[in-house]
Amino acid sequence: MFTSFKVFLDACVLVPNWLRDILLTAAEGELYRPLWSETVLDEMERALVNKRNLTSERARYTRQMMETAFPDAAVSGYEGLSPSMPINAKDQHVLAAALVGHAQLLVTDNSKDFPASILSTFRINVQTADEFLMDLLARYPDEILASLQFMAENTGKAGKPELTLYDCVRLIGATAPNFAGGALIRFDIT
Repeated sequence: MFTSFKVFLDACVLVPNWLRDILLTAAEGELYRPLWSETVLDEMERALVNKRNLTSERARYTRQMMETAFPDAAVSGYEGLSPSMPINAKDQHVLAAALVGHAQLLVTDNSKDFPASILSTFRINVQTADEFLMDLLARYPDEILASLQFMAENTGKAGKPELTLYDCVRLIGATAPNFAGGALIRFDIT
């Protein structure tokens, strides 16, 4: 399946490990095309070090793996447009990059900073990561289950414990509780 549905991912949804993993695993399954900018990845990398206590090397490795897996995700050429965006100055680059990348959806957990009334004038919608994942669950349940199973099957490496499907969904639930609850019920995961 190939999709042309473009989704711009804000840095805040790329920082929590399990949330980032399910979002990118779903993108690898071609449920949507992820977009981001260098500035978003810079913010993510800083937050991984400053808020998640990753080493700089580990944060850089995470970024490099994302860039390798999704070489067409990076949006550029938005910088000149940023100052004209009618939102908070710290978020102007996100909206500008989403527009230049022709994203149909902006996924951010700071949706209050991206009022729907303003985004609608640009024909772009905004959702939290939890809302977006709930939509993917409703539209592509088999693919989402496969993504979750893949995540669980790929735990237990580098000295870390092997996790069950339930454990993985529960960990995603820390940042996407509605999605996790919906997945547990829909797939009867116990």
